[in-house]
Amino acid sequence: MTGNIVSRRYAKALLEVVEGPGEIQKTEKELLDIAVLIDGDQRLKNLLYNPSVDMVLKKNILGEIIKRAEITTATSKFLNLLLEKNRLKFLLSIAQEFEGFSNEANNRIKATITTSCPISDDSRNRLKDKLEAMMNKEVLLEEKIEPSLIGGVRIQAEGYVIDGSIKAQLGYLKEELLRGVKG
Repeated sequence: MTGNIVSRRYAKALLEVVEGPGEIQKTEKELLDIAVLIDGDQRLKNLLYNPSVDMVLKKNILGEIIKRAEITTATSKFLNLLLEKNRLKFLLSIAQEFEGFSNEANNRIKATITTSCPISDDSRNRLKDKLEAMMNKEVLLEEKIEPSLIGGVRIQAEGYVIDGSIKAQLGYLKEELLRGVKG
């Protein structure tokens, strides 16, 4: 079974166990926090993902992480299940899949806006409002700065890309000019 299939199945199973929008969001945050923590520490990954490391040691390490992070019982049980089934290495992917299911359940989408320089709060809010009206969903904005865009904005949301950057406009102009020369 590939990692994506495993991740989707575990995320979907967890979603069925967790009840209520508040609990879903809390579980989503806990999973992402623990996944990022483990994924960001190579020594921790080596210990928890290595099948030759004693399971008791792994359970103690994970238990300490859970205790310090003050994780809910449902998430704690889920993390221990992943450890026992040797699926903890898929945690980051599972957390991302769970986030997608959570967004879907709560009528939210993630959108990335890329600009050449930071935008004002007013511009960000107007853009968010327009996206929410267009998508008929709550929009969770992620912002990226990419100076090579020169100006304008590129928006990516739910598989759509709206590229209003100067870089893209120059590219379109170049294509038109080349077509005119060749045609």
